[in-house]
Amino acid sequence: MTDQPTTENTSTGEFLHPRYWATWVGIGALRLLSLLPIRILFSIGKVLGKGLYLILPGRRRIATINIQRCFPTLSSGEVATIVRESFEVITTVAITTGISWWASRARLSHLVHLHEAHHFTDALAQGQTVILLAPHFSAVATVSIYLGTIGSGVSIYQRINNRLLDKFVLRGRQRFGSRMFERKSSMRDVIRALKNGEFLYYLPDQDPGPRRAVFAPFFDIPTASWPVLGRIASMTNAIVIPCFCSLNRDRSGYDITFDAPLDNFPGDSPVADATRMNQVIESAVRAMPSQYFWVHKRFKTRPPGEDDFYR
Repeated sequence: MTDQPTTENTSTGEFLHPRYWATWVGIGALRLLSLLPIRILFSIGKVLGKGLYLILPGRRRIATINIQRCFPTLSSGEVATIVRESFEVITTVAITTGISWWASRARLSHLVHLHEAHHFTDALAQGQTVILLAPHFSAVATVSIYLGTIGSGVSIYQRINNRLLDKFVLRGRQRFGSRMFERKSSMRDVIRALKNGEFLYYLPDQDPGPRRAVFAPFFDIPTASWPVLGRIASMTNAIVIPCFCSLNRDRSGYDITFDAPLDNFPGDSPVADATRMNQVIESAVRAMPSQYFWVHKRFKTRPPGEDDFYR
């Protein structure tokens, strides 16, 4: 990780190559879609999501296994309903990406509905160091962009192999002043940003792999978890505020809900901190299961001796 925010590092001429033509078509489609009313986009996303549910059996299987293991008392029909709804959510988020990239500040503010935001805004006003614990619910990127209109923030970014798409994603995420740092082994620049008064929008709930993980329960399943949240909070004297995003039920936009800062955090060990973090995420998932990103192999890394979760 460098000590500067991630920047675009390609020439415009490169993107005229035929290998990027399909990407240009996709970006153009997102631009046109961004001009439509949000309710129409939600309707389109629901229809397209039903189609993706049918034509992506691999992802459908991953989501089904995840939900079956996390909610073992649900019937097969109930599991299938959550899987279908999650595909609809993912597709809706995808086709509304253009709104977060190009919509005016005024339009975005109209579409985003804040709940219990005082937990966040009061902490910023009081000069507290803030880490937003933001699991992978719907529209996490849109939320990250919008929060740049409230305060100065940073987040961690994984580059995309498609350099043209990477350029647009990065530009969109930084359009209101948020800074993005590439995901590397060092967290020094994030620590520095927090100490300088910026908040961190932190997405912790994807499989980190065996080398960096600690195992902590998530839905009573030993789950490979990132062990760094407590360490960052300790090093910066930061408070950790859970932040959850979802598509609004009345199709009017996005909901962002903030919880009170975690008390007595960090704890006495990385495992204790990861357990607390997973408990917070699990509680939110139980409240809105269809909004969670189930198509990721969240349980891919297993403790020594355990069978492949997805076999």
